[in-house]
Amino acid sequence: MSNIQNSELWLCNRFINCSYHSNPVIRSYAEDFWMFSDGMTFKYMIEIPPAMYENKGLDIIELHKSMLRQGIYVGGFWDEYYIPNKSAYQVRHYYHDHFVVGFDDEKQIFRVVGYWDDGRYGYRDVCYHDYYQSVVCALQDKVTMCYYRFNKDYVLQLDDKHIKRELENYLYSRKGKEFVGTELAFGFEAWDKLVELVEEIEHSGDTAFEIKHSRCYVEHRLMMYRRIKVLYQYGLFEQSDIIQRYYDKVACQAEIVHKLCIKSNLSHNMALLKTVREMMMEINQEEKLLIAELLARWNENTG
Repeated sequence: MSNIQNSELWLCNRFINCSYHSNPVIRSYAEDFWMFSDGMTFKYMIEIPPAMYENKGLDIIELHKSMLRQGIYVGGFWDEYYIPNKSAYQVRHYYHDHFVVGFDDEKQIFRVVGYWDDGRYGYRDVCYHDYYQSVVCALQDKVTMCYYRFNKDYVLQLDDKHIKRELENYLYSRKGKEFVGTELAFGFEAWDKLVELVEEIEHSGDTAFEIKHSRCYVEHRLMMYRRIKVLYQYGLFEQSDIIQRYYDKVACQAEIVHKLCIKSNLSHNMALLKTVREMMMEINQEEKLLIAELLARWNENTG
């Protein structure tokens, strides 16, 4: 995104509902988070059979570089066993998605964005050789690559009908049309499942609560807080008091939950999870009431 206003609108239109899977994992996004259906981005996918790269019929490195020169980004799967700065490096074979945003021929590297072994999201340089090994060795019967291009003529707009529908799905724990797969629960039922997971770990005491869950928990609330502010700015409801109440009772408290989860993991203090569970239950209830109030005000304002 080239400017903050468009970024706000893009975020406001997305990541409204959430889902819980049996892995267990909680997700705050739906299938179309790249916005292909809206025409904001275009995706090209190619499948490369073994004969093409084993016999040098296709130079994957040069293909990627050619795409990147045209402003087309590269995605696909690799084996992180071959990637330095990944926790699986030279330890175990771990297949995961990757995203390439640039290259440097002088350094012989691709610029890749993602999560790294320090737990942070950011950019790292991966040499051409390591990248090639990770992609080729990850394949079963073919290499699948995806190329993404941003539609420069696309004009972002607030999709108020979509937002309202998804807020209702979120409130009433309904499956939105964008979700497909093996989800067990949606919306607030998904957060209830997460509370159950915390309780299970709290009583078992033999494993830690994964930080990715609490991070998703807080990020979802912080994004909802930003969304509510945007909806107010666009005049979809009146009386701004709900914005501050949402921050005080939901977003701010969710930040505390995330910090407590980190503290619990670092100190191995499982007793903290009782506080986390109790706070989550209270936050979930407060958020449910505030989202219901928001939708009621929205309906009143639109008649």
